Amino acid sequence: MKTLKYIFSSVLSPLPTGEGLGVRLFVTLFFFSCTENKDLQLREVPDVPTTGRMVVIPQWGTGLQAEALRYDFYPTGSTSGKAISLEGTTAGCESDLPVGTYRVLAYNAGATGVRFAGTDRYETAAVELLPVATRTGGLTLVNEPPEVYAATVTEELTITAGGQTEGNAAVRNLTRTLVFDFTIGNGLVLNKLESTLCGVYPSVLLSTGEPTQTALQVAPDMAVRFDADFLSATEATATVRVPGLLDPQNGAAYSNVLALDLTTDSGEHWTSTVDLDGVLTQILADNGGTLPVEVPVELDIRIERTALGLSTTVAGWQTGEMSEGTIH
Repeated sequence: MKTLKYIFSSVLSPLPTGEGLGVRLFVTLFFFSCTENKDLQLREVPDVPTTGRMVVIPQWGTGLQAEALRYDFYPTGSTSGKAISLEGTTAGCESDLPVGTYRVLAYNAGATGVRFAGTDRYETAAVELLPVATRTGGLTLVNEPPEVYAATVTEELTITAGGQTEGNAAVRNLTRTLVFDFTIGNGLVLNKLESTLCGVYPSVLLSTGEPTQTALQVAPDMAVRFDADFLSATEATATVRVPGLLDPQNGAAYSNVLALDLTTDSGEHWTSTVDLDGVLTQILADNGGTLPVEVPVELDIRIERTALGLSTTVAGWQTGEMSEGTIH
């Protein structure tokens, strides 16, 4: 105890200069370095996991198929931050993710002829049709899209430390199919039939399939062009995919016409238009404001030669077995 008092008094007393200072500092440091403190002992701290396992399983409907999917995980709430993007298969995605709560989007990012934009945020992630470098009749032509799929988990998924969370992602097709069946009459013989359809949504949200705000504004001026295949001298058919069509509201919102470019077997060139305003408005009204996904919309178009030129009209339409109409 005397030694202890001496050391502390030495530390607290006025320090001498010269050789005595070195001796006192050495003794002080030696005491503290060699004295055992029984209250402070080093203990091994166990590793605390900061990640958990996430498993997402897509639920594919009948006839839906893609080659691969990209899975985007969007942190929410207090863990909000940059989205985590992982490549997965059509069977699912399994990976360790940081602890937190996430929204999940999956989509076939390898689809050609389209662009995926706004994917840094769940609310803005969208697929966009790529424009074609030509314009016709004041319309901007866009590529006809391939089948684009998106899958969402309806609820947010929470990752716990060292735990595993599973979620089922319902897959939806973001494109709709229209089939135009052409009947050619009155001796008219064609060898080429090209169509241009306007009112096309150029972009839709991956999370809902709904058109973006920009798409709603520009859809009247967006169009896809496609060719028909001849089944016989009097019959032709054409199939086209679109993300959706803007309701023309019987022509009050805009004029939706199917523009036809025809060439006869004798080399004559004809152009004509088919008024789709009333037909599209009725079809959309019958299907909750959108084109049906499960079945194609079939429209019967009649083309005839008349004394005044060509007559092109909608003869009828059908969406599956439950909804159809006839134009009189």
